[in-house]
Amino acid sequence: MRSTYNLLLGTVLVLPMIAAVPAQDRLPGNAPATFAVHSFKASNGQTLRYSLFVPKDLPQDARLPLVVCLHGSGGGTHAATVLSSPEQQKKRPCFLLAPACDGRGDRWVKAEFRGGKGRAVEPELIEALDAVGRKHQIEPTRIYLTGQSMGGVGTWGLIAAHPQRFAAAVPVCGRWDPADAKNMMEVPIWAFHGAKDNAVPVSGSRDMVEALRKVGAKPKYTEYPNLGHGVWGDAYAGEALWEWVFAQQRPAYRIQLDTITKGLEGKPYDGKKCYTQARAGIVPREGREPRIVVTMSPLLLTGSDVYYELHEMRSDDLGKTWTGPIKHLDTLGRRPGGMLDGKPVEVVCGDFWPKWHAKSGKLLGTGHTIAYVDDKGPVANRMISPTCSVYDAAKGTWLPWTTLELPEGKLGHACGAGCTQRVDLPDGSILLPVYHREKDSRFARSTVLRCGFDGTKLKVLEIGDTLKRDAKRGLPEPSLAVFKGLYYLTLREEEAAYVAVSKDGLHFGDLKQWTWDDGTDLGSYNTQAHWVTHSDALYLVYTRKGANNDHVFRHRAPLFIAEVDTEKLHVKRATERILIPEKGARYGNFGICNVNEGETWVVETEWMQRPPAEFVIPVMNQWGAEARVYAARIIWDKPNRSWNRN
Repeated sequence: MRSTYNLLLGTVLVLPMIAAVPAQDRLPGNAPATFAVHSFKASNGQTLRYSLFVPKDLPQDARLPLVVCLHGSGGGTHAATVLSSPEQQKKRPCFLLAPACDGRGDRWVKAEFRGGKGRAVEPELIEALDAVGRKHQIEPTRIYLTGQSMGGVGTWGLIAAHPQRFAAAVPVCGRWDPADAKNMMEVPIWAFHGAKDNAVPVSGSRDMVEALRKVGAKPKYTEYPNLGHGVWGDAYAGEALWEWVFAQQRPAYRIQLDTITKGLEGKPYDGKKCYTQARAGIVPREGREPRIVVTMSPLLLTGSDVYYELHEMRSDDLGKTWTGPIKHLDTLGRRPGGMLDGKPVEVVCGDFWPKWHAKSGKLLGTGHTIAYVDDKGPVANRMISPTCSVYDAAKGTWLPWTTLELPEGKLGHACGAGCTQRVDLPDGSILLPVYHREKDSRFARSTVLRCGFDGTKLKVLEIGDTLKRDAKRGLPEPSLAVFKGLYYLTLREEEAAYVAVSKDGLHFGDLKQWTWDDGTDLGSYNTQAHWVTHSDALYLVYTRKGANNDHVFRHRAPLFIAEVDTEKLHVKRATERILIPEKGARYGNFGICNVNEGETWVVETEWMQRPPAEFVIPVMNQWGAEARVYAARIIWDKPNRSWNRN
C-alpha cells in the first residue's frame, strides 16, 4: 500500500506562471487560451475543473497520446504551454489535460505539502482521466504524466498509486517516500531538480532516484547545479526530454493482483503444508459470468514434491467472492498402486491443469500420475502416465481421474502431461504436450500428442516429433500456444530455456535458446514458462535470475511477463513487467486461463520451501510470504478476439 508521506517543505512561495492574470480568470493550470475548460463530477461528489487541449484536424481513426500536466501551488504548469505550441504540435500532436487543484488547501495526492494537510483530489482526477479517455481519440498505452513543484509531488504520488496507467512520468522539483520505489519501478521516469532548491530540497529527487536504482529500475535524472526551485522552464525546453517521453509506450494491459486464499483449507499457514500447482479453468454460463474453477495440490513441506488430493476454489462472480477450499478426496485423491519392495504404493493425480474444451462443452483437466511409498518424495523411475478428469458443473465435482492409453513402446518408460499447456483445435482434437524418459534415463524428451476427446475419454491419434537435449535432465514440461497460425513450444532445461516453432503443432524446427532482443540470455532456467496469447500479441510468462532475487530458490520469483518477437524468437526486454512480486517464496508452477475477452488470469502459489539452507519457510518470515494463492488478472485495453478459439 502507498504510504502517506510528510512533505513539510518550508515557507518559500512558488510564484504563479501567469501572475498578471486574476486567479478567477485563469484557465485551470494557467493553460493557454487554446485550451477548453471542462468540469467533471466524480462518484465521490467532488467536481474537478480541467483545461483540455484537443489537436486540430485530427484524422477520424487516429489515436494520439495524452499528457497530463499537474500545476504547482502557484497554479501554473509550464508543460501545457510548451506542448500546445504550434511547433510542438507539428512534431508531436497530442492531447493535453491540465487539471486544477487548490494548492492552498487541496493536494494532488494524500501528502502534506508546505505545512498544509489538504484533501487529495486524486480520486476525481483518476475518474476524469478515464472519462476523457473514453470520449476522445486517445491511445491508452501512451498516457504520460508530468508536474512541477506540488505537481512534481503529485506525479510521484500518482505513479506510486497507479503505476500501470502511465507510459512515462516526469516529476520536476518533486519529492516522495523512497519506500514506494518498488511500486513504481516499471514506470519510465525522468526526474529534474535544481541543486539550490530552497522550497523542495534536492534530496527529494536524489533519494527517489537512488531508491529506484536499488530496486532495479533505471530512472533518468537531470540536476541543475546552479539553479533553485523554478527549473521547469529549462527542463521542459529540452527537446531530448520530449523525444524520450513520446517514445515510451506501456503494454496494452494492466495487472490486478488478487489473493484467492491463504494457508491451507482456510486456515493460516502453519509451516507444515501449503498449496502448489494452482491453475484455473472456466465453465461458461449462458447470460452470466463464467464459473472460475481453481485446482490446487496440497504439498507436504518436509518432503520433496509430496502431493495429496486436489482441492478446489470456485467463483461465480469473477473473483469477487470464492467458495472453498473443497477437497476432492474420492475422485482426485491418492489410490493404491500395488507394492514395491514389500511396501504399499500410493498414486496421485498431480501437476494438474484444467481448461475448457469448447467442442465437448466440458472442463477437462490433464496431468500425470505420481507414485509414493512414503512421504519423502516420488518413487524414482516409477512408471508415470498422463491423466485426465472432467468437471461435473452441475454437481460441482470432478469425475474420477483416468490415465491416457499410450501406444506401446512409443514414448519410453515414463510419460507425463504434468504442468503442460495444451491447445484445443476447432475440430475438437487436442494438442497435448508431454515429456517422456527411457527406463533408467534422466533425460526428459518432449513431444506433442494429437488426441481425440469424446467428452469423457482422451485417445491418442497422432504422435509428433521428439525434441531432445540429452544433457543434465533433458527437456521436461513443454507448453504450447498458437498465434496467427503458427505453434510455439517453450521448454524447460536445467541451465536455460528453449523455444521451437511449428506449422502444425506436431513437427517443430530447431530449438532456440530464449534470449533478450540484444541476444543475451533471458536468464530463465530449470523451471516452467507458459504462454499468454492475445489476438494482437504473444507473451511469455517466466521467472529469471538477475532481478535482485538471489535469495529465492532457483530465482523462481518474481513472476514476469513480456511480449515475444514471434519472427526473431526473442523476448522484448522493454516490455517486461512483474506479474507477481516476490516475497521470499518461489513461484514457477502456475497456470494461464483466458476468462473472457477482457481478462486473462495467471494463477500462482507461494511455494513455502527454500532449499537447501532453510528447507521450510517459517510462519513468521522476513519477506512476508503467507502461502498465498494469487490470481494475477491481466486486464486488456483491447478485446482479446481469440480468447476462446484454442
